[in-house]
Amino acid sequence: MQRILSIILVGIITSLGFFPTEFAIFAGKNSKMIIAGIGLLVIAIHSANRRNSIINRDFFILLIFGCLVSLAGLVATAYNNTSDYTYATYVVSMLVWLSSSYVIISAMRYVHGKATVEIVMNYLIAVCVAQCILALTMDLYAPLKRFIDSIVVANNFMGTIENRMYGLGCSLDIAGTRFAAVLIMVAHQCITAIKRNNNKLFALYLAAFTIITAIGNIISRTSIVGVVLAIIYWLYASGVFNSHINETGKKLWKGVLTALLISLPIIIYCYYTIPAIHSHLRFAFEGFFSLVEKGYWDVHSNNMLKNMVIFPETMKTWIIGDGYFNNPLNADYHYIGKGIDVFYMYTDIGYLRFIFYFGIIGTIMFCLYMLKAAAICISRFDGYKMMFFFILLVNYIVWCKVATDIFLVFALFLCVTNDDEKRVKVMGEGLRER
Repeated sequence: MQRILSIILVGIITSLGFFPTEFAIFAGKNSKMIIAGIGLLVIAIHSANRRNSIINRDFFILLIFGCLVSLAGLVATAYNNTSDYTYATYVVSMLVWLSSSYVIISAMRYVHGKATVEIVMNYLIAVCVAQCILALTMDLYAPLKRFIDSIVVANNFMGTIENRMYGLGCSLDIAGTRFAAVLIMVAHQCITAIKRNNNKLFALYLAAFTIITAIGNIISRTSIVGVVLAIIYWLYASGVFNSHINETGKKLWKGVLTALLISLPIIIYCYYTIPAIHSHLRFAFEGFFSLVEKGYWDVHSNNMLKNMVIFPETMKTWIIGDGYFNNPLNADYHYIGKGIDVFYMYTDIGYLRFIFYFGIIGTIMFCLYMLKAAAICISRFDGYKMMFFFILLVNYIVWCKVATDIFLVFALFLCVTNDDEKRVKVMGEGLRER
């Protein structure tokens, strides 16, 4: 019982770090910042005791890339005389993410004796499933929703946007991006479970994939990026691209088909019998409903994005940007430009917002920074190269829609040491020899 409670506690800490939540009693400080503050103390203690620490060669290299991103933002704000330091201080955000991640990984190591890539993935998968179930329960059971809203700052705002579902600090495109990354992890774990002949684990991962796909897309349709990439990942792993489906692929697609046969009747039943679910599903899979009912793909948010394709008009903006990321009417009383609705230059497209903020130079620096974070994970963990590559793709693809990155995903794995992975590998080889 004590171990189960310890695992649940680590899961809660993971959720509060992965989905930062601002509680009313800590107004002005979200859970990520609080955990990061604890992380500074933990890192100092571990460094003093010469135990596993986040400070290493990879850390310093990544820190340089983070500083270059911040430098590009600082140049843009200084040259344009603006006060929008959103990405001029990005290196601070990077350190906060790493510090909070270090606490989470240390907690996992304390409970399990090690913190491997697989353990981290399992916690993230469990957290996302729990957030989806919580969001659905809150939507169907009003007293729980009122209670959560009373203890969490800004939750009412989350529900007013197209009446979307939300969990604990889990909402909008930020949640969708993280769901997408975790769906790639689920796809990888499905393949791993099949290779280990662990049918029960395979079934659990498929169930997790189904829940995150269905409910995650209701919370944020950005989750569909992860669904599509996960399917491509499965096609690659099963040998479809080589015109030959291997044994792993046969078991995989048989399991996926079984999951569809079980889940679709349940979803269809809920669609026709529960009004709230009916509207949520139509929102989540609007494109598919449009394709069936109208004969063509039509999504309201995609049409909005088409109108947001706005390019800079001056060479200066293209190169170093205008120094504005957020709406200047709300933050800069010196702003004398034309009126702004919600986003600067009326665009929410990630790449364009970056260009308008710190130009192509800053955008390239940011892309290279994310690439370096992924490259460190790819080089450090041999068995997960393709998975981290697909997670990186999630980030680059999502930037075509919204300006939010998934460094926090890489930050967790950057805090995993090679020692734990090597120990697991040696144990696995020992078992095979027996």
